[in-house]
Amino acid sequence: MPGTCEKIVKWKPADMNSIDFGVTASRPDLGIYKLLTREHKLYDFIVLDEKLEIDSKNDDLVLECVWEPTM
Repeated sequence: MPGTCEKIVKWKPADMNSIDFGVTASRPDLGIYKLLTREHKLYDFIVLDEKLEIDSKNDDLVLECVWEPTM
């Protein structure tokens, strides 16, 4: 949900805000991946058109997400 988080000290203009998620495969054959929090807890799933190359030994793949309001 977009909005201001009162727990964060730094400030950015709204159009520059983003959230980073860790990404791991869930069903890569279907393009389904898990979005993980900083604590490596499941946040949600995402479906991507392109298959990501994820090395199971190296889980430092990060997906930067931005909110784009519709006009």
